[in-house]
This record gives sequence, structure tokens and C-alpha cells, in this order.
Amino acid sequence: MKNTLKLIKALADETRLRLAAVLAEGPLNVQEITEIMGMVQPRISRHLRLLHDAGLAQSRREGSWIYYHIDPQALPQSVRDIAVPLLAQLRATAAAAADRAAIAGCRRRSAAKTRMFFDAVAGQWKTLRQKHVDEERLGDILRRAVPRAEVIADLGCGTGDVLRLLANYGTTLIGVDQAEQMIQIARSLTATDGYKHIEFRLGEFDHMPLRDEEADVAVLSLVLHHLANPAALFPEINRLLKPGGQTVIVDLAKHENESLRNDMGDLWLGIDPEQLRQWLAAGGFTDAHIALEQGGPAGINLIVARARKDPDRAASIN
Repeated sequence: MKNTLKLIKALADETRLRLAAVLAEGPLNVQEITEIMGMVQPRISRHLRLLHDAGLAQSRREGSWIYYHIDPQALPQSVRDIAVPLLAQLRATAAAAADRAAIAGCRRRSAAKTRMFFDAVAGQWKTLRQKHVDEERLGDILRRAVPRAEVIADLGCGTGDVLRLLANYGTTLIGVDQAEQMIQIARSLTATDGYKHIEFRLGEFDHMPLRDEEADVAVLSLVLHHLANPAALFPEINRLLKPGGQTVIVDLAKHENESLRNDMGDLWLGIDPEQLRQWLAAGGFTDAHIALEQGGPAGINLIVARARKDPDRAASIN
């Protein structure tokens, strides 16, 4: 009863109700929340603390950044019974629709900033990456993890290194990236090497330039930690995969090296295995196998995951 009263008190405020609806749309840091809600940080921080103390909002530290989120599946049952119906009602309001538009705008700006970064460093990208990742080790992991298939899509392909590495793994290989300079370099290098069965497509991650069920395998190599909302990518991967298709993910494991934010344009300081498992499940994937491998010069391990599209379960985003 005490916990229930604490939750009711936390939600007995118009601003906190609005904030709860915002946090249910996905993880956001304090700076993003203040921008979306148009309020000063001390006020937002006070409301966040009350929602967190009531067991409704979850927090996750990424180095010096803290992200807040309301994940209904992670709530205690007593909290969920009250919060889920309430959040559903809040989501149907005009105010919530306006906040969702603000969230979308915030994420577009984040994606644009990331795209500009990669366009600017495209010519030096491989050199920059070698400071933090052992390229030979990464190649060995990918060759072991990626199955041979008719159509393989590399999402966030950069300058096409992975597709050239896996050139003999598929009949058709498709690289997708949102940075135009990366795509131009990838096309140039691939044409020089004579790989006519490799093609590149420019497009955004929230709607990949691939048809429904076009690919047998989707590869994401060192991509997720650059995305503001990685969870939103998995339903899109589900869409473009054929029934029973597989996704293979290699990314940085959790670390505390803040320098990668500036050096590599990272938004996440690595990926947590359990968090990745949850994203895969919510995105409509099953049979997830996740392991850690030694990474590279900076002492950061790699997380390696394989999962299969579940034909019996629809993808969803919390």
C-alpha cells in the first residue's frame, strides 16, 4: 500500500503525467527532455527524481550522461497495473501527440548531427576506428558469425569494409548508410575491387531503402552505439528480413571511455548484453545468442549477437 500511495502521489501532478508519457516513448537524457518539454533542468530533474523514486521511471548511466525511460515490461506488477492503463490514456491526448512530434524532431536533429560527423570523417574513418578496434579481430568475428545466404544487407555499412570482407558470402550484397560521403567512398572502393554483386543505397535508419522481406541476413557492425534510439531499429530490421532470416550484430560492449563521444561520434558507451536481448525480443526476434569477445587496442570488448526473425511474433516498440 505504501508503494502504491507513493506512485499515486508521483502521478498527481500534470507535469509529471506529461513527463511520464514522454519517457514511455523511449530513452532520453536530461538535456533532451528539457528541450522537448520546454522547461529548465532543475525543474525536470526534480520531477524525474519523484518518478524514479516511485518505481515508475528507470535510469541508465552512460558515462557522464544519464538516460531515463519508462519500460512497462520492466515495471513491478503493482506499478504496471496502475501505470500501463494510465499511459495508454495519456498517449491518446493532443498534448502527448505534440510531445511525440517534439521527440521525433529531437531524434532527427541527433541523426543529422551524426550524419554530418560521418560525412566529415569519411576519408579518415578506417584510421580513426583502428585506434579503438582491432580490425583483424573484428574481421575474424564477422567471418565466423555471418552465415552464407542469397541476400546479405549491411546496415550502417560505412565505407563498405564489411561487405568487401564478406564478398563471397552471398549472391547479392547490399550496403546501407545515411552518410553520403561514406556511400561515395564505398562505391568507389568496391568498383575498384571489381565486386559487381555489391550495391550501396543511401537512406535513413528509421526506414531502410530495402523492400519488405528483401534480405536473408542483416548485419550491423559497430552501428548501434551511434544511434539515439537503437531499440527503434529492430522492428525495421524485422521488416526487411525474409521469414526465418537472421540478424548478426557486432558492437562495442559496455565501457567508460568518454573520449569516444568526440573521437568516434558515439552516443552510447557500448551496449549492455541484457539490453540488447530485450531489444531483439521486442523487435520480433528469437533464438538470440549473445557473447563477449576481446576487442582491440583500447581494451574495449566486443558484443557479438545472432538472432532469428520470429515468424509467429510481431515486432513492437515500447
